[in-house]
Amino acid sequence: MASKNPLYSYQWTPDEVSNVVCLLEVCGFPQERWHELGLTLGLHKDTLDDIKKLYDTTDDCLTECLFKWLSRADEEELSTFGSLLDALKSMNENAAPEKLKEESLWLLKHYSGGIAETGCALNSLPDAPEEGLDPMTVTTEVLNIAEKMKKDEEQKIKTNFTTFTPLCYIKKGETDYCIRVMVDNGKIDICGQYCAGSVMRVKVKHVTEDDDQTFF
Repeated sequence: MASKNPLYSYQWTPDEVSNVVCLLEVCGFPQERWHELGLTLGLHKDTLDDIKKLYDTTDDCLTECLFKWLSRADEEELSTFGSLLDALKSMNENAAPEKLKEESLWLLKHYSGGIAETGCALNSLPDAPEEGLDPMTVTTEVLNIAEKMKKDEEQKIKTNFTTFTPLCYIKKGETDYCIRVMVDNGKIDICGQYCAGSVMRVKVKHVTEDDDQTFF
């Protein structure tokens, strides 16, 4: 691999499959090309054909394809950031690798926990919010995520919140957030995924003071 960027050698694990799926979605990779991506990453055609038989949606097929790759099911090359970049480039998905490279510092901080020996300026990035399913006090980073979710939801419902005050949050895994917010007419829970500086799959529901804060 030509690049000396230390991030390129970072190796994902099977437990991080949701992060990789999320990242590809943020970068605009078309899920319907999952089969071609699997072949390019070194998976065998029989493995991919079995996935196609077992799963009905392209979302599920892509997730299982990436899980097989991360697990090195067909003894393909190591599942590194760089090998994914190379695969996308060879598929002429040029926008996706450019977006991946733009988010390289975010990846180091949030996926690998900040690798000190890379020499990258990680101190400029906020710490990732803690994970937990019991409501926690919002941090500066959670406030920023809530604001991104607010903008996404306002575009969907074509309205603007005058009052929007995040109160607490819960977090599942690296990317899934549910934030309780005081708004004009009461309280809402706003759920979504935050990955590589972008939000997706944002959903909102009105709640009362007595409602538990849960993912939905």
